[in-house]
Amino acid sequence: MRGPGWRRAALAVGAGALSSACGASTGLTPGASPPPPAASPPAAQPGQPRVLASGLAVPWAIPFLPGGAALVTERDTARLLRVTPQGQVAVAGTIPGVAPGGEGGLLGVAVPPSFRQDRLVYVYFSTAGDNRIARFRYAGGRIGPLHTLVTGIPHAAIHNGGRLAFGPDGMLYAGTGEHGESALLRTRPRWAARSCG
Repeated sequence: MRGPGWRRAALAVGAGALSSACGASTGLTPGASPPPPAASPPAAQPGQPRVLASGLAVPWAIPFLPGGAALVTERDTARLLRVTPQGQVAVAGTIPGVAPGGEGGLLGVAVPPSFRQDRLVYVYFSTAGDNRIARFRYAGGRIGPLHTLVTGIPHAAIHNGGRLAFGPDGMLYAGTGEHGESALLRTRPRWAARSCG
C-alpha cells in the first residue's frame, strides 16, 4: 500500500525528469526544422490460423510455461492439460475437490513470473459450496499436492468469475463474478490481490 507522500514523491521525480529533459541540448540549429521521425518497423503479419489441439472439454484458461507449452484448464472435467507448441496434449493431473456444474468447475490458472525458480502454478475452481484459489508445484509434467490459499469466494450456478493473473507488482489478482446477485452488477468490480512469494 502506498504511503500518504507517494504523490508528492512521484511529482518530484516527474518534475526532475521533465526539467532535466528540458535543459538538455536538442542539437538543433536555431530556425532549423526538426528531423523527420524515425520510421517504425513494419508490423508482423499474422500467420494463417491452424488447429493445434482438438477434442478438449470446455477449455477455460490458457497461460504459457517457459519454453512455449500451454497449460489448459478443462472446466467440466477438472483436468489440467499441457499442450506443446507441436500440439501434443498430455494430462498433467485432475484438480481434487472441483465440483463442476453450471458455469463452475476448474476455471482460471496462472503461471507466476517466478515459475522457473519455484515451479508453482495457481488455480481458481468451484467446490460444492464455494470458489477457491489454490496452488501446487508442477514438475515432470505432473501436478503436486494442492495447497489452498483462499476459500469462501461466493459460488453459484452462474457467474463465478475465475480469472487469475499476475500483475507487474508480482501480486496474484483474481476476478470474481457477481454469482447471480443482480445488485452487485451496479457496483464496481471487486478484485483480490495476494502476495504469493
